[in-house]
Amino acid sequence: FYNHVFWMLCVEFQFYLLIGILYFLYDRPVYKLVFLILFSSTCLLHFDNSYYLVFTYAPIFALGISLVNLYKNRSWQNIIFPILVSCLIEYKFDFSVFILLCLVSAIIFLTKSTINPLRIMGDISYSLYLTHPLVLIVFIGIVKSFQIDTNFNQLCWLILEVVIAVFFAYCFYRAFEKPSIELSKRIFYKKGQAKDWLKQNH
Repeated sequence: FYNHVFWMLCVEFQFYLLIGILYFLYDRPVYKLVFLILFSSTCLLHFDNSYYLVFTYAPIFALGISLVNLYKNRSWQNIIFPILVSCLIEYKFDFSVFILLCLVSAIIFLTKSTINPLRIMGDISYSLYLTHPLVLIVFIGIVKSFQIDTNFNQLCWLILEVVIAVFFAYCFYRAFEKPSIELSKRIFYKKGQAKDWLKQNH
């Protein structure tokens, strides 16, 4: 909340907790489908400060999960829910959001080739999201300290800011995010291990 760019982090945190606790509670397709239906429907409820609640964006998250399921198993049964939840998104938000999500989903599903510059941008995208407002603040501070007038050639200054932000994000990704991802991959649970632990402790 100290930086308006980070408003989405609290929503993501709620999502990961909710999904981590409830979605994987039972490994049955019917349970997961019912959960996604109920979860998506929460966007129709009224909450105070709904802007910062995951329920407001539930159908968008549910669409993402359902598309992963469809990507893994491209059966006609798995197509129905993404279509229905897309209609809910159009109702809850607006037509432009609906079109944007449909286009992005279609590109992901239909594109087979890998474009290296875009792959690199995808890799560093989260680091860029986290660091770009801080880089901008420092950049503006340095420019002001040298009393440089940025009103002229604003496009050039914008390009320079973007280049610096991307470069810093790449460094941040290599120094912090990538090692953290590699470390997390060493921590895993074998199938049934959590259930065995629950039986032993209850």
